[in-house]
Amino acid sequence: MPDVRILVIDDDEASRRALQLILDSDGWLIEMAALPDDALAKLAGGGWNLVITNVSMSSLSGPLFALLKELAEAKGSLRVLFLVPAVAESRALAEDARDLVEVEYEVLPVVATAAAALAPGASLVYEELGDNIAAHIIQRVGHPERAFASADHTLRETFRVMRGGSHSMEGRAVVARYDEALDSFTVWDATQAPHAIRAILAYLFDLPEHRVRVIAPPDVGGGLGPKTSFYPEEALVCWLARRLSLIRRSPLPISSLTPPWRELFATSTIRARPGSWPRAWVTPWDLMAVFETQRASD
Repeated sequence: MPDVRILVIDDDEASRRALQLILDSDGWLIEMAALPDDALAKLAGGGWNLVITNVSMSSLSGPLFALLKELAEAKGSLRVLFLVPAVAESRALAEDARDLVEVEYEVLPVVATAAAALAPGASLVYEELGDNIAAHIIQRVGHPERAFASADHTLRETFRVMRGGSHSMEGRAVVARYDEALDSFTVWDATQAPHAIRAILAYLFDLPEHRVRVIAPPDVGGGLGPKTSFYPEEALVCWLARRLSLIRRSPLPISSLTPPWRELFATSTIRARPGSWPRAWVTPWDLMAVFETQRASD
């Protein structure tokens, strides 16, 4: 995999740690900058594939988003991902604030299937990587060639499977409360993995685990996988609770609710596409499967 350089610009240490945890796990080359002017100095040298920053940050020369736009125009191209949280006293007000955010999208060619994404000449998500393959894993057990050679009958067939997803009846929800005096969090989370969530949050906010209490309701319901994942809003809600509580000088619980209908595109899903199943028999089998994965958060 070619080296991919990502610059994270944020003046909040917990935010930088959270992004570094996520990006390091994918093997990218990550650099951090807490001050916009330091970041602009790093960007002047070029060679960056992506910049991630908070839309509200400013430097001595003006708003950071305006400076990045000027830099992108001067260099010809610069991918920038802005983080834009919206916090309000009600969901309606938060959605009104979200609607005020204007985004200019560059529409790229559509690749609708995994097979099309693997075809020669397909549009690439990241041109510098050369293809759309996230991982290529080969697993071999026993002696399949010997078994196929001695089989009375063999079968070759292709099966296509629709997208599968475990979408629960209730939406995802998380509430966080920060206590400044104890430097601790109490988190109510509709998760099936409270201990894992606690460990990740403790790491992100550089706290011992006993200062992070995660409460999972006993009637959270089944999930078949997605409810054991860690989602970005679990960290974001805690960060906002701490940030706003410190500003107000009093605890301010923050909540996030993902309605059931948004679970269709905001929850971990997977589509398994067995590309070919050559020479399959009852005992020996040789399977080549193409998996299209999706991970998004509303």
